[in-house]
Amino acid sequence: MELGPDTYPFVLKEDIPEPGRSDEQTVHLRAYKQHKETIQNFKKDLSAAYGHLSTRMLDTETWRRLEQAEGDEKEKIKETSEVLEWISRSYLEEGLVDELGYSAPWERLHPDSPGLFLSLGTHFWALIIGNDNYSGAPALGGYINDARLVKDYLMKYLQVPEDHIVLLEDACRNEMIDALYHLRDNEKIPFGDNILIHYSGYGSSYNSGTLIQGRWPQYIGAICPIDRGCRGSCDISERELHTILSELCTAKGPKITFISDCCYTGSGIQSDQKGTGAAFRVAHPLQDENGMIHMLKQGMDDPRRWSNVDIFSENWERDLTSFVQLSPGGSTIEVDVGLGKGRHGLFTIAVIKVLESEEGRGMTYEGVIQSIGCLRDDQTPEAVGMSKASLLWFRETAHLGGQEELSSTSVPSGCLLM
Repeated sequence: MELGPDTYPFVLKEDIPEPGRSDEQTVHLRAYKQHKETIQNFKKDLSAAYGHLSTRMLDTETWRRLEQAEGDEKEKIKETSEVLEWISRSYLEEGLVDELGYSAPWERLHPDSPGLFLSLGTHFWALIIGNDNYSGAPALGGYINDARLVKDYLMKYLQVPEDHIVLLEDACRNEMIDALYHLRDNEKIPFGDNILIHYSGYGSSYNSGTLIQGRWPQYIGAICPIDRGCRGSCDISERELHTILSELCTAKGPKITFISDCCYTGSGIQSDQKGTGAAFRVAHPLQDENGMIHMLKQGMDDPRRWSNVDIFSENWERDLTSFVQLSPGGSTIEVDVGLGKGRHGLFTIAVIKVLESEEGRGMTYEGVIQSIGCLRDDQTPEAVGMSKASLLWFRETAHLGGQEELSSTSVPSGCLLM
């Protein structure tokens, strides 16, 4: 039996607006707080109804069932999907402003002076991708804004030469894959230099079903090129992406950072121009000839591959010795956070805010995540990998107050921010 608004009614009541907040946002936030326990029970019961599925996968599973359902059953599942969307909007409201009306913790950091790590500039290379204008999806400008914001940070704060930075806007699959392999094969990049890869755009999630039997997860994440679903183009699976990053580590050393502000779970490409103005960075998985099998086959059959790793295998796993993964967690979203910089991914704007702060001077990658904290109830950034305790940009010393201080942390290099 599907759960819907009749099972868990969420009543929005008029109330006195809180300072600095619109009437609609105030009503929505207070309704969420009033029904917080009911919402938690709803997600718990829905998880049980789906075979005790992880609560992070409820949106994806609901959307999958909605695609397959017909008639009255489809209407019931649609109600469930609408409740999940309502909850996501509520999480956003509570995440950006606390109960006293203060901004999120990362917004209260102290801005630092540009050029703190001047010595890193000429030993730093970057590939930055911002995909915004997808066919059939809302184009809100946030993805390209993210990419330009990252480039601005690199040039101003790290003094990275512009000819060390490749910026791709609205990139197709071939452009994205070519650029990744070019990093691996570029003779101008010395072994041991820092390499940053940033991706901002839609992500998707594929249910492997009976194709890949065995252990969890049953879902395969992917990032989405601008031409997905057109002329045989497919998404780029996390398995293909991580294989390329492992080869990049072999070729150029383990000082690799990958920042990705997208989502592998959710209930489809969504845009909400009212209330929160949130856009959920997740796309429907492609079907038929452009679907999961074609996507994995594209990664396996690329003649530039060095690795013999079988990305179809149920035993596939990330090589966490060559990178650390920092993910936004949950259903990452795009929003205008009121910082005068237009629309951005909430995770991207938080990361950049930390990197440009005084507090960020001596941070590790793990410390960045700790400083960001919980963005929303279902979006808690996390760090995974052998080198998550490395200092930012894999320095051996921390720049604090203009002085060089030895770090107490000594770990292998290699980091992936995702």
